[in-house]
Amino acid sequence: EQSQHAIVYAETGAVTEDAATGAQMLELQRGRRYAGDGRSPAYEVTEFGRYQIQLREQQVEQRRRKLSSLSTPLLLQEQSAEAAAEWHWRIAIPLSIPILTLIAVPLSRVNPRQGKFGRLLPALLLYLGYYALLIIGRSALEDGKIPPEAGMWWLHGSALLLGLFLIMRNRSSAQRLRAWAARRA
Repeated sequence: EQSQHAIVYAETGAVTEDAATGAQMLELQRGRRYAGDGRSPAYEVTEFGRYQIQLREQQVEQRRRKLSSLSTPLLLQEQSAEAAAEWHWRIAIPLSIPILTLIAVPLSRVNPRQGKFGRLLPALLLYLGYYALLIIGRSALEDGKIPPEAGMWWLHGSALLLGLFLIMRNRSSAQRLRAWAARRA
């Protein structure tokens, strides 16, 4: 079994990537391709104006890793669902800190009869649920199931409302508001 060897020479060339599949293609302009088995002096010579060959097909995860290494201004120039998901993820992590703090403050209050760790499990479950929803939201954005404009704002808004509800639940002003609403009903 003889293997075929090829040498390609071109004046210009560029590597392009198919956004849908991640396949990398080498596109050469104005050149020649020399092909042969290496044992005989006879080579097949082909002249071309344009020559294209697939280099490799990247996995989707490799493309996402490439997006995570881009600076934010370059990321914002990308027009793909994966780039939008990466941008929203970059915002989500710092934004989650004040939101989770807002939720943690009312959950840190415990009744002396409950003990020090009375609300630790609910707080832990809220944190894990929020983080899991962030991951699900990112995946849905990458897959195009959520429009980039909506992003993960709906999730942050819901968590913010939960935090405000938990803070207002035990405040005297919230008790007066509930009493006022009960009189109206």
